[in-house]
Amino acid sequence: MRRWLPVLSTVLLLLTGCKKDNATPDQGLPPATTSGAETLGFQLNGDAWVPGGQRCGIYGCTDNKVEASAYPQGGRLHLLVSATRTGFQLDQAFTLTLDSLVGVGTYPLDTPQTQLTFADNRQGTTYQSSARLGGSVTITKIDTVAWIVSGTFRGRLANVDKPASTVEIQTGRFDVLYNR
Repeated sequence: MRRWLPVLSTVLLLLTGCKKDNATPDQGLPPATTSGAETLGFQLNGDAWVPGGQRCGIYGCTDNKVEASAYPQGGRLHLLVSATRTGFQLDQAFTLTLDSLVGVGTYPLDTPQTQLTFADNRQGTTYQSSARLGGSVTITKIDTVAWIVSGTFRGRLANVDKPASTVEIQTGRFDVLYNR
């Protein structure tokens, strides 16, 4: 009997092991911060999406990171935040474009210059937000001295080739240094 005690204990432990039923929408996403932590993440149809993997070329490989830039044009400040996720049979890209950044606040996704774009390059599909589908970007912090911009976003995006096909982005957040 002593010989079977470790085996029985292991089987009992496996059968009664903890089960995670209380998964939260933020599971797998970076925390929502405002310190310039260089993070971005969102739920894509309920699954966590964060940048990752590497891009390789003739000069070696570099990690996929969040990139952000802000530039004035036509008297307005434009914000562009982008990220890529690559891996074995995985090549995806996300872009957040904000046309007229004037400060902290909520910006509706209602023009082609203010939108979310998600592309799955392996499948050859691109999804974009539109006024018809709703959504918004909320800027929670902009620091023009430390070059930090942080915020949240959400929206439904339609396939540019088959508009009836959509994806849902929820609980999106970013905290980036821009123009670095």
